[in-house]
Amino acid sequence: MIYRDINIGAPGTSAAVVTTTGDAATVTGDDSVGMWAARCVVANPGSLVHRPQFGAGLERFIAAPIPVASQQARSSIRRAVMRHDDVVAVAVKATPRADVPGGTLSLDIDVTTSTGDVRQVQAEF
Repeated sequence: MIYRDINIGAPGTSAAVVTTTGDAATVTGDDSVGMWAARCVVANPGSLVHRPQFGAGLERFIAAPIPVASQQARSSIRRAVMRHDDVVAVAVKATPRADVPGGTLSLDIDVTTSTGDVRQVQAEF
């Protein structure tokens, strides 16, 4: 099966990528898996009516103490991203950021696709 996804662009870009006709650009293959994983990490379960289980729901862990948030976020991300047929492994590294007032958790996520390619996703909360 060939998955297609909207090209959401690289982090730091101001808008989604569009074609010369003004349509949203799409990506396939491992690029599609990487973008799907990025959306999955930040989405909350229940936010998509047609996919009620989609999303890691990181918002739930914002008020939790950093050690608890770290453990629960890693587990939730692994479980959510592994639902994709082309994902064979998910590694999540959580690093507390003491340099930010109130504390922040930085997440580095490596998603290994069925072709052996590794896509990286980063999140912070």
